[in-house]
Amino acid sequence: MKFKGVGLLSEIMAIMSAVCWGATGVLLRKTPERHRFSFMLPEGFFSVSLVLILSTIFGAWNDFLLLSSSLIFLSILAACFNILGTFSYVKALNELKIGLTLTVIVSSFILFTMISSKWIFNDSLSFHLILSAIFIIFGVILINLSSSDERNDNFSFRTLLSNYKSLIYCLFAGLLWCSGNLILDQVLENTGVLQVTLIRSLTVLFVYLILSIWFNRFRLSFLYENNSSKFFVLSASFIATLSMLFWFTSLFFGEASLTVILGSSSPIAAIILGRIFLKEKISIYSQIGVISSMVGVVIAII
Repeated sequence: MKFKGVGLLSEIMAIMSAVCWGATGVLLRKTPERHRFSFMLPEGFFSVSLVLILSTIFGAWNDFLLLSSSLIFLSILAACFNILGTFSYVKALNELKIGLTLTVIVSSFILFTMISSKWIFNDSLSFHLILSAIFIIFGVILINLSSSDERNDNFSFRTLLSNYKSLIYCLFAGLLWCSGNLILDQVLENTGVLQVTLIRSLTVLFVYLILSIWFNRFRLSFLYENNSSKFFVLSASFIATLSMLFWFTSLFFGEASLTVILGSSSPIAAIILGRIFLKEKISIYSQIGVISSMVGVVIAII
């Protein structure tokens, strides 16, 4: 019974992470494009602050002293993989629309994780877990078939293949995020969520502080503007922090493959929240995609 309870907690945390990440995307959609790169810097501040507060509340400071140099190195390496994956994702968006990009990245992220979990770490992959992944991948493809009213944003293999460099960036993003999460999954077997989260947050903060010195797009220029950008960027940063904490907690209590499959259902939340707050229309493809992804989530939980 304890195992089932822990498994259920992992599933709930993965779904909560997906919901928060979907909400982050909706908030960033309301933000001017010139400020979207800068949301990671305040996210690093929020993450570090939140971990310090939680560590004080739960008295977890002694656990930080028990961290070995190898665990610290692996945590930093995983954070760097995730950052590079984010850069590859942004690079792909320079030539591909969001629909194509998300379709390829989410699909490759799930497939890379399942293959690596099976053949590298010898994790068992049950039939219902594979079936769940198929439903969610199919749902994500349908959701992104008509992610906007622009014809060039629709899913097209011709467009995808003609932009082969962006396709490579998409695959790199999926592979890098997969590598980072598999490393974290192993690290979390020997340490706690707060310790890993703090190392990850400090790494992100350090990297983005350096980037903000060299590149204007990473700077917090939105803080000096008298518009709603400040609210949307800071809100997106805070909710992204919660998404990250839920994700690490899910990895801590469960397996990487299950966390990735359920966490990749974030387009469902993005579609629903976009309809509520952005008044975006939901096409028939998106409706079927949401249902397919929800079926995949239910199969994974069962």
